[in-house]
Order: sequence, then C-alpha cells, then structure tokens
Amino acid sequence: MKKNLFLLFWICTGLTLNAQQITGEDVFPIKDYSVFEYGYPLMVAPGGGDEFVYIEYWPENIAGRQEENYYLQKYRITDYSEIWFKPLTYIGYDQIPEVTHLYKLDKKYVVIGHQYSAKEKRTISVARFWDFDGKSPDLDVTVLSKYGKNAPKKDMNESIILSPADKCLMWFSTNGTKNYATAWSSIGENLWEQEISFPMSDKYSIKDAVIDDKGNPTFLLTASKLTYSIKDTITPPVIMYFNTKTGKAVYEKVKLDSAQYMVNSFLKLSSSEDAIVAGMISTFDPKLNAKPMGSKNGIRQGQQNEYWTHLYCGKYKIAGDSVKLVRDSVSEIPDTWMTKYKDGSSFSNFQMVLDPGVITKGIEPSATIIFEEEYKDNDKIFYGDIGYMSFKLNHTGLNFAGNISKKQRDNVKGNYVQYLSYSLGKTKGKIHFVYLTEAGAAGKLMCQGVDLKTGIRTDKVLANNDQSMNYFFPARSRMVSANQMILIGVGNPSQNNYKLMTITF
Repeated sequence: MKKNLFLLFWICTGLTLNAQQITGEDVFPIKDYSVFEYGYPLMVAPGGGDEFVYIEYWPENIAGRQEENYYLQKYRITDYSEIWFKPLTYIGYDQIPEVTHLYKLDKKYVVIGHQYSAKEKRTISVARFWDFDGKSPDLDVTVLSKYGKNAPKKDMNESIILSPADKCLMWFSTNGTKNYATAWSSIGENLWEQEISFPMSDKYSIKDAVIDDKGNPTFLLTASKLTYSIKDTITPPVIMYFNTKTGKAVYEKVKLDSAQYMVNSFLKLSSSEDAIVAGMISTFDPKLNAKPMGSKNGIRQGQQNEYWTHLYCGKYKIAGDSVKLVRDSVSEIPDTWMTKYKDGSSFSNFQMVLDPGVITKGIEPSATIIFEEEYKDNDKIFYGDIGYMSFKLNHTGLNFAGNISKKQRDNVKGNYVQYLSYSLGKTKGKIHFVYLTEAGAAGKLMCQGVDLKTGIRTDKVLANNDQSMNYFFPARSRMVSANQMILIGVGNPSQNNYKLMTITF
C-alpha cells in the first residue's frame, strides 16, 4: 500500500548511531479490505544488501496487483521503497493458503507453505523459488513432502532446516516413530528423498536434524521415553550421520559418566560443519536421592519435572564416513542460577544458536542454548523469563548463564497472544532479545543485548507503548541484514493499517 510520508531516519551525515535503537518506521494504510479479516504481513526475511523481502495479502487491481493473492515483495531497508512484487502463485494456479516459512538461500528466495492436493487427498508441503530479481520460471509449486507409498494418514510434525551457508534445505517430518525427509539445493533442485530409519528405533526417536552444504543430513537420536532416573543412562543421545554419496550411516554415542543422563539436548552444525551437541544433564534419581538435586524445571501443570544438575557441550568432527569427538565438557549449574530459580522454573521453547566468534576481538566461537517460560494458569497464558546458557566451543566449557526477567500475559483466548514472546537478533559476538514488556497493557518495547564474550547484558527501552502504537509480531519479525531487524507491527490498532519498524544493533 502507498506509504505515509513520515518515515523517520536518524541516519545523518557525521552522526554515529548508538546500538539498539529504532532507525526507521512507517505506517502502511490498507485499501479495499480489512486487515483484521485477511491478516497483517505474514513474515519478513533478508533481501541482500540494503533490501528485504516480505509477504503481504493484496486484493486484485490495487497498485498493479492483477489478482487477489499473497505477494512476495522486495523493499529497501533505508526508505521502505518498493523494488518489485510477485504473486506467490501464477494466475490460474492453486494458491498457497497457509504460508509457513520465508528464507533467503544462497542463490534464491524460497516461500514454503501448505496446500491441499486433490490427487493425494491431503494437505501437502510445497515451496516456490524466486531468483533475486523476482523471476520464478516454474509455473507450479515444488512439492516438498514426499512419502513414497507410505504416506501417513495423520498430519506429522514437520520442520525446515537450512545448511550452515544456506546452500541446502531439508524438509523433515516425524510422528516419533516414522520419519521422512527431502533435501533441496538453493536453486530448488531435489537432491534426495527417503524415509529415515535406524536400527535402534524401538528405543530412540529423532530429536534434532541438520543438513550440511553438500546435502548430507545428521540426526540427534534421544530416548523415546525418559524415566527421569538412573535407568536413562543406558540410552544416551546418539549422533547419526548419513553420507548420501556412499549410502552409509555412521553412529556415535554421546558419552557421559555412569550416573549422568541427558534430559534436554540439541544439535547444530557450525560454519565449519562440526556437529555441536549441547544440553542439560541430571544425576537425580528419586529412588536413590533423599531430596531433589539441581535446578527444578517444569513446575507448572502439564510439564514433567526435570532436575538440571549439570550442562553438557560437545564438538564432533564429521569427515567422510566417520563421526569423532573433538572435545566435550560437563559443567555444573551456576550458583547464581540455582539461587534465582530455587523454587523452580517452567522453561520450554528451546533453541540453540551458534556464533563463529570474532578472532580479532578475542571472541571465540560459541554455542548458546536459549529458552523461555511458557505456561497456562486458569484462564491466563504467560510467557515468562528468558534463560540462556553459553558455551565456548574452543574449550566446550560453560562461559556464562543468565536470564531476562519478564512476565507477558493475556487471556488464553485473547487477541494479544500473538504479540507475546520475543524476536531474536544475532550480530557478531552478540545476541539481542526484542519484546514487549506487557501485552494487553501499556508496557514498553525493549531490547536487551548479551555480549557472547563476557555475558554482560545491555538494556534499552526502544519506545513506550502507552498509546498502543508499538505492538508487533515476534514470530514474523527477524534480522534482515548483519545488524538490522525489521519488526512487523499493527500500526494503530483502531485503524486499518500495519507498521514496519527497523531496529539497528
């Protein structure tokens, strides 16, 4: 939609920007439909250079859009000027009613979503690839979800995984016992497709999956059912690497002490394509220990109580047909963490991010586990504290652990649940958390950055929300350049518009 001309930029000649601030914002009025009916822009992604791409619904015959459809649009970060727009599907072809992902790959943009297939009589996962100039020669979408003759009757949990340099994409689907995957190059070429099986499937399931830049997948296998006791030591996590050229699978156990078992574990590939495994360990056994040990997690209803006593981080080298441990470490939960959560916590929503480090500044590569409290209490839903634990990868030991105290809340069926949680930004040597301190109340738009070398946190109020002008969608907002994030917001909630905001770190 045609922009309002009040874009505010504080980029002036000779002016040095401080970190963590709003450097641009604009409100876009909607025409000929209600934004509350068809939705705000779906998501944003990097466009390359001073550009970004995002997806917005348009009715037909408005601003050059020939048909009613969702459109992929390329804009400039500096002034939000439009460069090009393309419908997600060609005229006359089935549209993509549910869009789930938007990425900039090494050589193309890709939009991923769900579409009903009359042939298969089920909803399938599809993709559409665009050149960076907006060309998409394929008339129809690319089908990602390929099951062969063993298509499941019920929907399965699926995820999209990118390789470290965004050269490959893997679609992965699982119901815990059945696993399917397809791999694609960054130009949309199908590399392989198959059902993923392994000999320990009676005891293990796939917890995490990654893919390297050559299209070879690695999986983290963990116990299908934990007893949260010493019995779990017999089913430690297993790294399974599959070499697509040789057709050979290689397995490597994560070795822990005889009294330790893993209650949470995560897998990532570093930029040098080493497998990084990190997670929480427990030594607590209710039959052997008189009182609980460690930091108790899962105190809210519906969650299994976990007792975190130690932390694990391991670096594994994948070469040819082998997976070999380079180094690993087991660290104790810091006393400060134990004091903060002496009465327990309810963390979930785990993710792990890797940072390549900045050698010239003495910042070594790191792996950081990030998690957030989410729980329901009667008719309220809460998104509480953010926790993080960061490991040095050259030593694999714990570097620091910390938390951000927040308490976002709303009615379980409220209108503001989509504004809860946070958007994660990552710049060289730092991670940044952007969130609203409240939802359904005035609150503030906050940015809190964590130095990955020292663990020191910087807190910045980006804007007040006392006029309800800074609501945004954390799940739709993300980094669009090396140091800029774009938030997709609602504009003025009482009017038919939406808002874009640029945060510079």
